[in-house]
Amino acid sequence: NEQEFKGVLGHEYSHILEGDLRINLLVMALTSSFNQLELIGVKLRDDPDKNPVVFTFGNLLVAIGRGSALLGKILQCAISRQREYLADAEAVKIVGDTDGLLSVLRRLHLANCDSTIASPHRNSIDHMCFASVGVRNWCERLFGSHPPLEKRIAQLESLGT
Repeated sequence: NEQEFKGVLGHEYSHILEGDLRINLLVMALTSSFNQLELIGVKLRDDPDKNPVVFTFGNLLVAIGRGSALLGKILQCAISRQREYLADAEAVKIVGDTDGLLSVLRRLHLANCDSTIASPHRNSIDHMCFASVGVRNWCERLFGSHPPLEKRIAQLESLGT
């Protein structure tokens, strides 16, 4: 309905107003640089001269790169989840009430089991969705780009109208 449309539009518009794209690009560049450390380490480790110092340094870079990339991804997801809370709150300011956005989030929550994206590439498009659905375990919550629907609904209910 129109009220839900305004809520969703306000949410998405607030991502633009708050500069979320710029923040996401900066975090993505940071995590990408960690991946580069791993690639450099692999090249050094596979050195045809088999120098033990270079081999050890290469392994060290691979370990640092992989560990940093993992921590970077966790950080990226945590930032994204916080930006979702902000977008919800800003949408309420833009639209003037919580009713439309709450209605959409409640509907998504009720349809949770039918809304799961059945694809091995689900995580690569999750950030483009309005909410993470079908989140089943702690790992999916840790690497999810959206907070749980229950928490978003509770936050909006606390904001009132």
